[in-house]
Amino acid sequence: MPWQEIIGILGTCLMAGLGVLGWSRNHKIDATGTGRESASVLSEIGHVKSGIEEIKVRLDRREREYVDVIARLSGIEAELGRLSQLNVDSRLSALETVLRQITK
Repeated sequence: MPWQEIIGILGTCLMAGLGVLGWSRNHKIDATGTGRESASVLSEIGHVKSGIEEIKVRLDRREREYVDVIARLSGIEAELGRLSQLNVDSRLSALETVLRQITK
């Protein structure tokens, strides 16, 4: 075999080996990049989820406070209605007394 054929065969084998090594390296880099992107997306989803949970807790607390305020307001309205009726009753009694005195 002439030396040109040997060099050609060795060159072909070397190129094939380099091609496989390049493919292997790029495959690992692609897999690492995909893993990093997935981890980044999962991390961002985790942050969003924790933010939503915090908002839910705040909303629940506000709803309880709102119910408490409404209950207190209802109690105050009932008491004012009772006092107002007492005030009307006392005014009517006073007016009746004045009318009796005038009509006598």
